[in-house]
This record gives sequence, C-alpha cells and structure tokens, in this order.
Amino acid sequence: MPGQRIPNPNRVRGIRQRKEQAAIYFRRGWTNAEVARSLGVGADTVARYRAEYEEQLRNEAASQPGLLRDVIKNAVESIRALDDLRAEAWDSATKEGLNEATKATFLGIALKAERQRADVLGLLGVKSDTTALYARIKAQQERLIEFMTNHLCEDDRRMLESFLVESFADDLEQITDLAGLAST
Repeated sequence: MPGQRIPNPNRVRGIRQRKEQAAIYFRRGWTNAEVARSLGVGADTVARYRAEYEEQLRNEAASQPGLLRDVIKNAVESIRALDDLRAEAWDSATKEGLNEATKATFLGIALKAERQRADVLGLLGVKSDTTALYARIKAQQERLIEFMTNHLCEDDRRMLESFLVESFADDLEQITDLAGLAST
C-alpha cells in the first residue's frame, strides 16, 4: 500500500532478540532497572517486555494445568539437591588435615548452594521471614526435647509428648509441610 511503512527486518530481529534476552533476565530474577541497563533500553520498554513475558507465562500456565505442579516438584527436588550439596561441601570443609585454600573452596561451594537454595525458595514465594520463623520453631523444639530428656521422668515425658502432639496436631502438620521446603 502506498505510504505504508515496511518494517526493517534487522530492527524487528533486534527487538525479538532483546525480548528473548529480557525473558532470560526475568527468569533469573533481575529487576527492571538491571535489565534496562544490560539491554541499553529505557524503563518503559523493559516494563512492556516484562508485561508481555508475564502474559506469556499466564497463557502457558492456563493451557498446561500440570505446569505449575511440575514447577513446584522440580523446585522441591532442586532444594533437596542443593541441601545435599551444601551438606557434602560442609562435611568436606570440616575434615581434618585440609589446607586453608581447600577449606575455603568447600565453604564457598556450601555458601553458593545456600544462596541458590534461597533463590529457589524466593521464587516459590517462601520469604526469608518464613524460613527464619521455621528455624526459631525448630530451635525451640530442640530446647524442649533437651529439657524433657534432662528434667522429666519417663512417664511425665510421655504424657507431655502426647499432650503436645494432640494439642498441636494441625500446627505440626503445617510446620512439617513448611519443613519440607525450608529445612536445613
């Protein structure tokens, strides 16, 4: 048609590549400002890219109901694998006879696994205050068990344990579910 502008194929390809790169950054948890700096575009452009990316995710989730289930399953598996890696690195770092450089390497691996674990939990919506609450509850539990072991006779210990289980059964179930995600 006369007067109609024909898009430049190189410009269209460049935009598509920027959007694909932005999607990669969004999946990595980058902020809009970080994406804008990296791509050399404005904040409004990145906001538009993010909106399009989120719309695409909503459409994919709507068309594939099992997708969210699979994402959560994979995230939990990743958390478990990172927990195993962190524990193995810690055990290796605390072995006798290692030089300081080797210890530092193993501790670095353990810290990196911990950061990646926190990232996965954050993506699932489990915030650091939730994991901190779980850690406090677990510490209280350990102190209570120690007190019961050291200061109560066997009959009193069984009665208190039975009372606690009956009184807090629903809470214990929720805490156990949380423990599957936030356990250390």
